[in-house]
Amino acid sequence: MSQKTSTSSAVIISIPQKAELLTAIETIRQQYDSRYNRWIPHITILFPFLIKELHKQSAQQICKQLEFIKPFEITLRQFRFFEHTTSCTIYLVPEVNVKVNNNNNNNNNNNNNNEIIKTIQSKLSEIFPYCNFVNQYETGYVPHLTIAEVNNPSEAKALIKQLEKSFNPISFIVDGVDIVAKNENDFFYQLQYKCPFGVNSNPIVFNAVVEQSRTINIPNYQQSILVDFPIYKFDLKTSNWIEFNHNDSNNLNSISNNFNSIEQIRLVTLNVCCDRFDRIAQTLTSQRMKMLISYLKVLRNYGVNIVCLQEIDIITLNLLCTDKDIQSNWYISDISKRCWTIEKFGQIILADRPFNLQVARISTSRLVIIGNFKLDQNDQNNQIISIVNFHLTAGQDPRSIQAHKQRLLEFNIITSLISDKENVILSGDLNCGDELNKQVNSSEHIITFSNLNHFNENE
Repeated sequence: MSQKTSTSSAVIISIPQKAELLTAIETIRQQYDSRYNRWIPHITILFPFLIKELHKQSAQQICKQLEFIKPFEITLRQFRFFEHTTSCTIYLVPEVNVKVNNNNNNNNNNNNNNEIIKTIQSKLSEIFPYCNFVNQYETGYVPHLTIAEVNNPSEAKALIKQLEKSFNPISFIVDGVDIVAKNENDFFYQLQYKCPFGVNSNPIVFNAVVEQSRTINIPNYQQSILVDFPIYKFDLKTSNWIEFNHNDSNNLNSISNNFNSIEQIRLVTLNVCCDRFDRIAQTLTSQRMKMLISYLKVLRNYGVNIVCLQEIDIITLNLLCTDKDIQSNWYISDISKRCWTIEKFGQIILADRPFNLQVARISTSRLVIIGNFKLDQNDQNNQIISIVNFHLTAGQDPRSIQAHKQRLLEFNIITSLISDKENVILSGDLNCGDELNKQVNSSEHIITFSNLNHFNENE
C-alpha cells in the first residue's frame, strides 16, 4: 500500500472559490507564501495520498467513512505560527462554529474548537494509514491554513500584529473534503474529487461541477460557438460596476466613441504570470502584481487604448476592479463578482471605449475572448475590428509533441471562430515561439504586428 502513495496527491478541506472569501487570504499568501502558485488555500487532512489511478475508488471509501459527519461552519479569524529550525509558518486557525452531531461518538463541537476536523483526519487515517504524515509531528495533527512564511519568531509576531489590523473574519460551510492532485511535470495541485458528507453520498468529479454563480453557458469547444457576454463600466454614482450589454455586434453601430482607422489602435498585451513556472523568478510574480496597476496607468498616459491580459486569476481581477484609475478610465470584460470568463485563470480585455464581447471554449480548460470594436462610425458598411485575446496550452518540455498538437488544435479552433470576421488582431500568449507562423501568415484577414516598442521599466 505504501508504494502506491504519492506526494502529488492530497486530501484537503478547501475554501469555496468565491471572490469575497478568497481575496483577503490570497492577497496575503501572494506576498508571503512561497507555495501560493502551487496550492489553493486549504486545510490539509491527508498528505501524501494515493496515486491518481486509485482516486475514484478512494473517493468512494472517503464518502463511506465520513457518512456520519454533517456539514459545519468554519471561521478564520485568529493567526498563530509554527516554529521550525530555520523558519516559521504563520497560519489561520479554523474555528468550528456549528454543533455537529455524530451518530457514533460523543463529539460535540462548541464554538472556537476544531475537534471535528481532527475527527475527520483520524477517521481517514484509519483507512489510509500510509497517508498520515501530518500526524507524525511532536504536537500531533494541528488543523491550520498556511498563509505566510518568515525567518524567525520575532518576524512572525510582527507580521501577525500587522495582519490583525486589517483582516476581517471569514466564514464558510464545509460540506465535504476534496482530493487534489498534480501530474508529475505540473506545477499546480488541482481539485479532482469532492467527497460530500452524509449517508449514501457519492463523489463528485470536479471537472463536472458547475458553480451556481455562473449562469451563462459556454458550449463545448468541439461546437466552436461564440457566445455574447456583457462588458462592464464603473458607475461613479452607485460606486458599482454595471453591465454595458451588447447582444450582438450590430449594436456597436450606436456607439459614438469608435476607431476611425486601424492606425488609431494602440494595443498592449501581457501575460501577468508568465514567470511563475521559473522557480528562480517566482518571487517576481507578487512584485509584478503590485506593479500591474501602476503599469496600466503609465500605458494609458502613453495613449494605449486597448490592453489584453492573460493568466488573470480571481485575485488579480479583484485588484483591477477595485482600482480607482481603472474604475474611472476603462471598460472591462469581466469583474470579480461575476467571473464569467475566469475559471482557474483566464483573459481580460480593458479598453477606453465600449466594445462587444464574445467568448468561446478552445479546449476543456481554455477560453478565447474577442472584443469587437466599431472601426469607423461614418462607414456605411458597419466595419468591425476584432481583437482576439487567447492563451494557448504550454508544455514543460518545449519539444513536447503532445503540447504542440494541442496548441495547433486550439489555434485551428480560433481561426474557425474568426473566419467570417473581416479585420482581426491576434493578441495573446502562443507559448510556442515561431511554430505557428505558417498558420498565422496563411490567414488572409489577420493583422500581425512586429517591432513592438517596449516601455522602460523605470517609467
